[in-house]
Amino acid sequence: RQLLAAQVKPLHERSPIERARRLHADGLSLIPLEPSSKEPAIASWKVHQSERMSLGRLERELERLGPEAGLAVVCGDVSEVVVADFDDLAGVAWAKEHLPDTPWKTRTSRGEHWYFRVYRGTWTAPPTPLPWKGELRAGGHYVVAPGSLHPDGGRYEAIGNQIMRRSGGGGP
Repeated sequence: RQLLAAQVKPLHERSPIERARRLHADGLSLIPLEPSSKEPAIASWKVHQSERMSLGRLERELERLGPEAGLAVVCGDVSEVVVADFDDLAGVAWAKEHLPDTPWKTRTSRGEHWYFRVYRGTWTAPPTPLPWKGELRAGGHYVVAPGSLHPDGGRYEAIGNQIMRRSGGGGP
């Protein structure tokens, strides 16, 4: 029954280890974050821009950090995701009008993150400046994953069904 309950809980209501298992199964490169922080909890996260941390190591790091440990998704080729970060509701409104819908969205303290699955060599950067307040996160960046606590105390909340299948199958 506990397993069934964990499967139906929204991603942001799961423990850090449950979230890590689910996101890792989707093929994402993940790094642990300090509790209530956007700061990596490991000495160098840059290596994970090209290779994923093993699930075992990630679980050990999250156990060490405790139940309020954060988690981040490394963007770019390693995870095959690009994230549009909208820093206000006007940006979210612009996205709803101009961008394709995505099953993976996260409510942040000021706006939303919209994840888009891209495959190596298929994505090119949009013209700058961006038509919204915020950033586009790709290679060399990471974004805070749903369930993590923002430094101001708010929780990043999953919106939608949160399934981002990787080209090789993947899934929750």
